[in-house]
Amino acid sequence: MMQPAIPATKPTRKSGNKKKKGGTLVRVILTAREEFMSVVSGRDCPLEACTGGDLVEVSEHPVVLNQRSFMLKLNPTTLEAAFRWFDAGCDADPLASLQFPPSLAKQRRAEVHRIAASMGLQTVSKGVADERCVHVLGPTASPRERVEMDAKTEHQCLWMWRWGLEAGLTVSRDEVREMVVAERVPHELQVIWEQGRDEQRVVEKLCAAVHGDDDSTLRRLVLDAG
Repeated sequence: MMQPAIPATKPTRKSGNKKKKGGTLVRVILTAREEFMSVVSGRDCPLEACTGGDLVEVSEHPVVLNQRSFMLKLNPTTLEAAFRWFDAGCDADPLASLQFPPSLAKQRRAEVHRIAASMGLQTVSKGVADERCVHVLGPTASPRERVEMDAKTEHQCLWMWRWGLEAGLTVSRDEVREMVVAERVPHELQVIWEQGRDEQRVVEKLCAAVHGDDDSTLRRLVLDAG
């Protein structure tokens, strides 16, 4: 007896980033003065205004900056078009920035950095851990507002970064500085720092014992290390 045919089922599409033909749509945030918008008004722009992406005044700046949310289709062609549009307004507003979302994949972040640099724009990564994201800045902007630190904290950041790299962590020195300033150092990196610091202290004591011909201290340190 013939079995009834089983109707074919369509594969279930996994949820994820919103996609359209030609690239993934991502939300980007433009921070700029009104002078910027006056210059770029009427120019072709691949950025699509977001629903609910109304103006938001950024009051902590010394001048009034406004933030607008847009959707951008991620591919080389639209990135270049968006950056040309952004660059056109930067002469009127050198403080303008275009912020990409923290969820951007590593390959996409590299693409943003590469295309922006090829067009004479600057990029900088800001934020800690999962909040870290790429900002595109104008050609004359000052990309890094370096936080002043005392020598002891600078020393901690330097060695925390170096030991983190040796342990296989992918972290930049600037990111480590931001983590320390925000008091948001991940547990794994904190453990690496504490272990390295303790080992460094032992080495310093060994060197001092050798230099001072302190045999008893030297023997004790060697026994403790063994």
